[in-house]
Amino acid sequence: MKHLRYGGSTAARTYACPGWVEQSKDIPKRPAGQAAIDGSMHHEVMERCQRDEVTPEQCLGLIYKEDGVTREFTEDDLDLSNIAYNAANAVMDTLDIDELLVEPFLQIIEGEAGGSIDLLGLSADKKTLMVLDYKFGRKKVKAIKNAQLMFYALCAMRDAQTSDMFKHLVDIQCVIIQPYNKTAVD
Repeated sequence: MKHLRYGGSTAARTYACPGWVEQSKDIPKRPAGQAAIDGSMHHEVMERCQRDEVTPEQCLGLIYKEDGVTREFTEDDLDLSNIAYNAANAVMDTLDIDELLVEPFLQIIEGEAGGSIDLLGLSADKKTLMVLDYKFGRKKVKAIKNAQLMFYALCAMRDAQTSDMFKHLVDIQCVIIQPYNKTAVD
């Protein structure tokens, strides 16, 4: 996964304190913990499900590798991924998503600011854009006024790959799918 200096996952921090990037440049990156690796594995399963039009069950045995750690997607992981998979598909059905991009890498400033959106979708009538992000952590993340999702929407608006999606747009729906919470969609 490519990371730029300014990205979606750090958008809230950047808006609050733009100097953080320069001030933290010499701090070494810590290896991912087990919870992060588990979440990234579930993201990989969700990406594969949407990209290849398969179900989480069809991803059993997937091997995810990060920071020298290997993690297999097993039956014990199915409940969480099925919740996310079903919630994402329900949202896309509700919004009548007709055009779907899985993990598009979009930029506002080439090589400097941008990132990968989990799912970017456009409704059949071209009036609704969906910016969807999976969160597999236990801390609740709100979709309303979510800096990461708004940053991704801006990336989609400015990047030549997706700027045409905005021609007839009336509404942008920012969606968080977070299966550990009482509700899977916010």
